Amino acid sequence: MTILIYGHNHDEHALAVRHALMSEGHECAVMCSDEFPVTATVSIDPAEGRWRFRGPLIDHDVAAFDIVWNRRNKPAADMPDLHPDDRAVARAEATRFLRELRLTVPSEGQIWVNPEPCQRAIAAKPAQLALAHAVGLTIPATLISNDPDEVRLFVGAAPQAIVKALDKILWEDEAGQVVLPTTGIALDDCNDDVAIRACPMIYQHRIDKQCELRVVVFGDELLAVRLDSQRVEAGRLDWRAAPPSSFPIHEVKLPDGIAHRLRAFCRRAGVVHGSFDLAVTPGGEIVFFEFNPQGQSLWIEDWNPDIRVLDRLVQFLLNPVRAFRYHATGRHAFGDYLAREATGAPPDAMPGGRI
Repeated sequence: MTILIYGHNHDEHALAVRHALMSEGHECAVMCSDEFPVTATVSIDPAEGRWRFRGPLIDHDVAAFDIVWNRRNKPAADMPDLHPDDRAVARAEATRFLRELRLTVPSEGQIWVNPEPCQRAIAAKPAQLALAHAVGLTIPATLISNDPDEVRLFVGAAPQAIVKALDKILWEDEAGQVVLPTTGIALDDCNDDVAIRACPMIYQHRIDKQCELRVVVFGDELLAVRLDSQRVEAGRLDWRAAPPSSFPIHEVKLPDGIAHRLRAFCRRAGVVHGSFDLAVTPGGEIVFFEFNPQGQSLWIEDWNPDIRVLDRLVQFLLNPVRAFRYHATGRHAFGDYLAREATGAPPDAMPGGRI
């Protein structure tokens, strides 16, 4: 089996899966968006139908692949040797090229996890919330807007409200990247019309939580993990703001009705893999927050090694169908991969000695 991963050079998911697949004798290449165009290239001959990718972890024609994991994309790399006036333009064009590449690359005879048009469409938060409601999932009272009057009316009517971004918002500072988490908001915070108009956001009534659920989708098989995020102050509003391993997590069984609705969501969205974020209220109601078709999942195994995510992921990518069922083998452990990386081991060589 020959597998292509669209990823980047700092994505542990792509690199851990590649290592596991190659240890089983499969060929696996990664097209690293953050290596393009500095050390990665793409050559397309439309008349011959030839699409060639070359880079640190790939040297293949696209037609060679049986399965494509549409993992994650980063902006193209900066070209420091260019004239300063040209660098931003060149990087923007390279990033646009990469973004369009996955929409136009030939895919006949390949299985994609997930198809780019479906993945891109369901990544939009308004589409997710509308679909979740349509399949019968409970969603928070929500307003997506940049209208100051609408925002003030909505926030003022909520017992408590939160605001979050439509996509990841981050800044760079001396310590690295700062990501905007889900944040509480009150009516007194809504006086700056310019700021509200400038940036459409998601405003929601705050949901009281007993705990949260991360549900990872492998076809019709659902791995549900309970996150006891309410045990730590930093995780009560947004569990991602809590330090790693700061609260317990464990595998749970979803109610049949919720599992049925989550599968219906994925079928209608045209996706077979991703991660749901849900909350359980003190009364036991399960509320949909969001779906990430490129969601992180190996952190679950890092926090609780008894929950074997890497082994599931490898099995699924070799048979990415809705009828997939995981058969525990214990063959691949994320902890083993991390230990290997800690030794400074080089990347696995591709066939023919290529790295």
